[in-house]
Amino acid sequence: MKSRHGRAVALMVAGVGFFSTNGLFVELTFDDNHPFLYNTGVWVGTSLGLGVLLFVLHRPIFSDPVSRRVLFRRSVGLKTDGVRRWDLVALLWLLVVGRFAFAFFGWAIHYVDTATVAVLHYTWPVLFVLVLARWDRTMGGRYRKVGAFSWFGLGLAFIGMAAVVVGTVGFDARGTVLAGGVFGIVLTFISALLQAGVATLGFPFAYGVASEISRKTDARLEWENLEFGCLLFVYCASGLIAILPNALIGFATGGSISADSFGWAVAVGVSFVPGAALARKAVLITPDLGINALIYASPVVGLLWLGLFTDITVARLDLLVVGAVIVAVANVLLNRTSGRSYRRLGRRRLPGAPG
Repeated sequence: MKSRHGRAVALMVAGVGFFSTNGLFVELTFDDNHPFLYNTGVWVGTSLGLGVLLFVLHRPIFSDPVSRRVLFRRSVGLKTDGVRRWDLVALLWLLVVGRFAFAFFGWAIHYVDTATVAVLHYTWPVLFVLVLARWDRTMGGRYRKVGAFSWFGLGLAFIGMAAVVVGTVGFDARGTVLAGGVFGIVLTFISALLQAGVATLGFPFAYGVASEISRKTDARLEWENLEFGCLLFVYCASGLIAILPNALIGFATGGSISADSFGWAVAVGVSFVPGAALARKAVLITPDLGINALIYASPVVGLLWLGLFTDITVARLDLLVVGAVIVAVANVLLNRTSGRSYRRLGRRRLPGAPG
């Protein structure tokens, strides 16, 4: 089990390497574009990237007719063996709603300074762990219980990330007491909730569908790849569905975007895929949700990219350095002690997984 966690750490570190480029790419391409139209391009690119990933890595799953039938019918709410699973359809549509997260993020920075928006938005990994741990308790125990030590580590990593962001771009709370500032903070919290929902809700969908496929198909599908393929499928499907409402909201509110800007937004969306896929794979193969504290290293590494390719002014070098050290220490503490108490998973098989 420890070796699986080590593999998960390696995958998450690689994911952080890709996550860290997101800020740079958005900084270079967002400009003054309408946030919902820019978000439309992002999800076009992300869906294309996920589609290619599914075709290359998980073709055996989707070449099996039973697997295709289960995925399609569960996604649209049709009966399978006389039973509808509306909970799975609801998860898919909640994921579609979650695809507005980056639009709300871009909208919020018109009212509140970027540091405030970034710090509040990055509460989403803690929300992700909270929701996923809650779902896990109702489904039989994939993950080790998130104890006080893990919550402390996640909180410490968040504090470090906040110090890095504020130390980089500064902090100006003067406008937050005004109506516009309050509205921007509300938008930011919405973006965090939506992002946490996107990260979380695909897991129960993938688990439910993969369990059904494993019971029905004669094909020899390895459980880990089957579940991960179903996870990528629901992320791809929800991204495709979200393209139209994002575009409609953008045009209905008088927005516009040039062809060049839209093309760059698509490219940014494609760049999101490797980091997201690696991070979700890591969460699937380790019983320790504390691994998500590594996500808070993204802004630290992202500063290197911004420093190389853009002109940035560091507001508080001391905060930046202290924050980076805190993030590193929190992750060392969490992942060094992650080998504890795995016995309960070692003797049992996940419900629905093939033996």
